[in-house]
Amino acid sequence: MRRRRELAERTRIPDSIDQALAHLAKPLYKDFHAELYTVFRVTRIFNNDLQREVDRLEIKAGYSIDTARRQLEYNDNCDGVEFIWMYKYRCASIKLLEKLVHLTLRARGAALVPRPCPGCGVRHREFFLVSAAGGIDGLCVIIEFWLGALGQPIQRLSIPPVN
Repeated sequence: MRRRRELAERTRIPDSIDQALAHLAKPLYKDFHAELYTVFRVTRIFNNDLQREVDRLEIKAGYSIDTARRQLEYNDNCDGVEFIWMYKYRCASIKLLEKLVHLTLRARGAALVPRPCPGCGVRHREFFLVSAAGGIDGLCVIIEFWLGALGQPIQRLSIPPVN
């Protein structure tokens, strides 16, 4: 109960960078070794200004113990949505790393995608608009910065496609 109360207090800190520092000072959750992956989601939306459908590119940094299994889950559940898997990083403090990356994206003004997935209807959390996140290069810089700050090895691995 105390851990939950302390975590709730941190989320009430208005500044994202101050939240990140609070998480660094004393992590409140059990962490483990896994992979942080980056993935693009391509969705078709209607653009009112252009009066036609256009592709919108969204990006996510999430973690999984088995990235190949996660790829299959997305491909099986989200019909009609294209996912482009980019890079993965191994980390011993994966929950902390993911939290710090998301807080940094929010501090930079990256907006979460407000709509549910057109393929499965679920609102996948943590997809950000690519333009606000700085693209894949901007996201990788953030991830690699926090890996270095956490004293973790920085090794960017390409994610092979899974069928």
